[in-house]
Amino acid sequence: MRLFKTAFLCICVSLLLSQQHNSVLYKSYYEKAIAIYEDDDPDAASELKAIQYFDTVITLLQNQPQHKNHLLDSYVKAGNIYQGQKKYKEAMPYYHKGLQLSTLTKDSLFIYQFQLYMGAAKYSLNEIDSARYLFEQASIITASVTDLPDLTILYNSLGIIYYESANYRRAIDYFEKAVNGLDKYDETYDEAYVSFKNNIAGCYLKLKEFRLALDEYLKLLRYEQITEGLLQNIGHTYYNLKLYDSCLFYLNKIQPSETLTYARLLNEKARVFMNKNFLPQAEVVFDSAIHLIRRLPGYYKNKDKANSYLYRSQLAEKQQLYNEAVSWCNIALQELHFTFKATRATDLPATFTEVISPVTFFEVLRQKAQLLYQQYLETGTIQSGEAALQTWLLAVKTANYIKSDFDNDEASLFFNSNYSKDYQTAAALAARLFERTGAAVHMNAFLLITESFKGNVLYMNLNRNNAKSSGTIPDSLVKKEYDLKQLLAVFTNRLNTTVSEEGAKIIQAKLTDIRFQLSRLHRQFEAYPDYSDAAKIYNDSLQITDVQQKLANGKAVLQMLWLDTAVVLFTASKDNYSLQYVQPDSSVLNAIRLSTQSLYQTKEGLRFAGYEPLHTVYTFLTETLPRDFTDHKHWVVLPDGPFNYLPFESLVTDKNTRNYIAATKIITYHYSLSAMFSGRTVKHDLDNTFAAAPFHKEAVVANKNNFQTLPYSDTEIEVWSGKKMKGAQATKQTFLQQGAPAHIIHLATHAIAKTDSLKTDQTYIQFFPVAANNPDQSRLYLHELYSMKFPNQPLVILSACETAAGTDGGGEGLLSLSRAFLYSGCNGIISSLWKAEDKTTAYIIQRTHYYLKNGFSVEEALHRGRKDFLMDETIDARFKTPDYWAHLIYIGAVDSGESMFKSSSDGSKWAYTLFILLAMAGLHWYVYKYLSV
Repeated sequence: MRLFKTAFLCICVSLLLSQQHNSVLYKSYYEKAIAIYEDDDPDAASELKAIQYFDTVITLLQNQPQHKNHLLDSYVKAGNIYQGQKKYKEAMPYYHKGLQLSTLTKDSLFIYQFQLYMGAAKYSLNEIDSARYLFEQASIITASVTDLPDLTILYNSLGIIYYESANYRRAIDYFEKAVNGLDKYDETYDEAYVSFKNNIAGCYLKLKEFRLALDEYLKLLRYEQITEGLLQNIGHTYYNLKLYDSCLFYLNKIQPSETLTYARLLNEKARVFMNKNFLPQAEVVFDSAIHLIRRLPGYYKNKDKANSYLYRSQLAEKQQLYNEAVSWCNIALQELHFTFKATRATDLPATFTEVISPVTFFEVLRQKAQLLYQQYLETGTIQSGEAALQTWLLAVKTANYIKSDFDNDEASLFFNSNYSKDYQTAAALAARLFERTGAAVHMNAFLLITESFKGNVLYMNLNRNNAKSSGTIPDSLVKKEYDLKQLLAVFTNRLNTTVSEEGAKIIQAKLTDIRFQLSRLHRQFEAYPDYSDAAKIYNDSLQITDVQQKLANGKAVLQMLWLDTAVVLFTASKDNYSLQYVQPDSSVLNAIRLSTQSLYQTKEGLRFAGYEPLHTVYTFLTETLPRDFTDHKHWVVLPDGPFNYLPFESLVTDKNTRNYIAATKIITYHYSLSAMFSGRTVKHDLDNTFAAAPFHKEAVVANKNNFQTLPYSDTEIEVWSGKKMKGAQATKQTFLQQGAPAHIIHLATHAIAKTDSLKTDQTYIQFFPVAANNPDQSRLYLHELYSMKFPNQPLVILSACETAAGTDGGGEGLLSLSRAFLYSGCNGIISSLWKAEDKTTAYIIQRTHYYLKNGFSVEEALHRGRKDFLMDETIDARFKTPDYWAHLIYIGAVDSGESMFKSSSDGSKWAYTLFILLAMAGLHWYVYKYLSV
């Protein structure tokens, strides 16, 4: 035993002495390594020696937690040396092991560094998804830890990630964060500033804001750090402005070199020649670019090479060499995809995720689909149509994959708008093939395409709201999102009213920071699987059988897809469905234009001139659509194109008797099938209301606007038994405080909708002006509505002008006040398409309320209210033309047949019923006990 103890003691002393020796020894190696690492001009041999020193430090400190900082720092710096040498695979083990150790010790500073530098290495290795994840994880740490190193590198890296994901607005936010984080006294300031601003200008290019991009680029020419990349980007901007001579002027300033930058320049020059129709010269220069890239080392899979092949395809198309053009597309797909090999012209990759650049992959698929579609138009064969459709479907799925990374609606809206023609062409092809084959696979292809495009931003947000309200996300995070959205609205208002350039810069920086925080927060949401599933950008599982099962008896749906010279009409009911590709003749197109004009531009004292065109449109629809649809009493319409502005209720069924479809049909509107079916069943309390009539007594002049009296607006809101605000009581602040929790919201006021502008400060609801010189105090802007939350999914009645009107957002429908209420969680909206006559509006709304109180659904209550107006013989016939009454439409949830309303008296009814039941039970017991024989 004594020998054992002695031996054990010797071992312990030996270990202790060894550790002390190691502690002394590692410092020497560490200091030598650091000296080389911080050398401004190290050579390869000295860097190798530094790595050897760091390896020795790592070996010596493996089991010494008291020296973990030096251990982790050695992992960081050894990895960084390899990364600086572009040996990314060699750097990865150091970062990976260091991240494991720092995670165990919960050292946020080192976790951040390993995530940042490993993300950079992953990006360089084309592992984009992993890089994005690591960068996002690093950005989360910035919320709780200050004085982190290389923040500008993190923000710039995230900017590049978002840029390459086609989320250009968000990329600008990150690049601006990088600029704002620069130290003006650092000797590298100018170089970094030029680089980051160059990236911002590149985003403007992608957003097609070419003049903004050019302004940014030209400002950078005054700096000494004029790079070849900057000159090339200026040339590229002039190319997009179609100023080809200016483009070549800047490109010719760059000296030839064996670099990727020069290969891009050659592509740009060749595209200039192609657009000038100098096709032989273009071919020679494109081939020079391809040969140059092939000579460069270290480019196994290369996006720029794929772009060269894509441009060669476009050139071959111009040369009318269509088979060759398809072949170039396949070569580009092989360059982008890790496993795809084409053996036939129509071959496609099995997946859309194993690619080095999803955006470039999508662009190549678009080009190939267009070429195959052209072949289908020429040959007319089912086989060529199938090949084109399958390529379009893969392009659409890739687009949805790209959009799934967007964390803001603006990016999705821009993407959809930018590629709307592609979605339309693909959907039209599916419709044509369905007409020829009747195959459900073509119908389902149509649904997949349209649900990826029409109203899908709204659908995604409705799902997100449902996920958040179901408790999937912690309440603290949901509240933080709400607070940030409120701040976003506040500072957007301030930016709109700021006249000082310096003040605008400060506010813009604040907005950038808020959007950055929102982006980071939404990435935290994605850690919850239920939320991630709910936030899908499209409904990939919706098939025709699902649509039929979800439609209640008596209801039929009509979805429209408006094309340049045709319209696709999809109809479905419980029993039947159809898909038609229709080309209206010029008389129908003219009738649609005249119908809208007659409704929106009525002049006092002039006879209504819309009967004939409204009857022409009605005849076109009823003769085109299947009887199964037209025979249904309740139509759910998903309009598109000019039909967005034309209420179906106004269609004239008989131009002689001047009867309207409103007399026989109940019409509901929505934005997409997925959004329509994603709503939850709710029961609203008719006594829990908020109503406002700011201008019921007198006109008000404020903020250079003259708000006329709406004398019947107070009678409109009198029907409600809840909160009623009139005149000066009906302020924006009162609505924000008391309106959101209501079950019914009724706003009888003025509203403005700029249908030719995407600027959200030009579309608003007007409350009573409380500050004559500050419009923000009384206007509820479109962007503010998007940031609101309506927890009880209310019915909203907007008997104000133009609340259903707005800018056409492509497949997303009209970006109106109505859509904003739906987006923010409201269940349905009764709103107005054009400037309304308030006496007519008051009548219809009062009758609608009457029917709601009597248990009818919203859509049927509005239908009956409108019908009462038309049938009322006491009303002057001059007010019965549709320009007076057809402005009110219902957009939103389609009732299943049971009213979604209850009154507060329901509780007393139940108590009365319970009392009767108990009394009857007591009577039964009495009879049984005392009167039975």
